[in-house]
Amino acid sequence: MTNMSSQFDILDQASPSNVFFNKMHLFAKIEQNGLTDERMVLVFNAFDQILPQLGIFSTVATKLRNELFDFVYSNQFTVDKTTLTKTRRKQRIACLERLSYKVLCQRLTEKNQQENDAYENKLSDLENNLAEKNRDLNQAQEQMTNLETTSKRLNNEIMNLKSNLTNMEQEIQKYRDDCDRMRFNCDNEIVKMREEHTRLMKTNADAERLINDLMKYKKGYDDMQTVSPEYSFCHLLL
Repeated sequence: MTNMSSQFDILDQASPSNVFFNKMHLFAKIEQNGLTDERMVLVFNAFDQILPQLGIFSTVATKLRNELFDFVYSNQFTVDKTTLTKTRRKQRIACLERLSYKVLCQRLTEKNQQENDAYENKLSDLENNLAEKNRDLNQAQEQMTNLETTSKRLNNEIMNLKSNLTNMEQEIQKYRDDCDRMRFNCDNEIVKMREEHTRLMKTNADAERLINDLMKYKKGYDDMQTVSPEYSFCHLLL
C-alpha cells in the first residue's frame, strides 16, 4: 500500500482527469493480475483524492463514496501488515482494515469448499464403510441361509428318525405281544402236558398192577397145569 500511495502522490501533480485515467490504467493492470482487493483500495484512494476537487459536487460525491464503501466493505475486520518508509528507515506496522464483501465471500466460499471436501471425504469413507458393512451383511445373510437350509435338513432327518423310532416301537410292542401270547400258550401247553403226564403215569401204574395180577394168575395157572392138567382144565371150566 505504501508503493501505491507514493504513486498517487506523484500523480497528484497532474490534473484530476489525468489522475483518474492514470489510476484507471493501474486498475486495469491490477485486474489482469486478479488483485481485486488492491484494486478496490486504489478505487477508494482515487475517490479520496478526486472528491475534494469536485467543488459543489464534493458533498454529494462523498456521500456516494461512503455508500459505495459500505456496499463494498463488510463489518468484518482484518489486520494487514504494511511496510512504512520514513527517511531511510523501514518499519513494519499493522493496519486494521475492513474486509470487502468479495473477499469475505471468497473466504466463505473457500471455507465452504474445504468443508464440502471434508464432508465428501467423510462421505466417501462412510460409503466405503457402508459397502464393507453390506458385504459383511451379505455374507451373514448367506451364512444364515445356509444355516436355515441345514436346520431344515436336520429337522427333516429328525422327523424321519422319530417316524422310524415310532415304527420300531410299534414293531417292538408287536413282538412283545407275540412273545406274551406265545408265553401264555406255552404255559398252557406245559400245564396240559403235565396233566397228560400225570394221567399217563396213573394209567401206567394201573397197567402195571394189571400186568402183575395177570402174571400172578398166569403163574398160578402154570403151577396148576404142571400138577394136574386135567384138574386145571376142569377147574378153569368151573
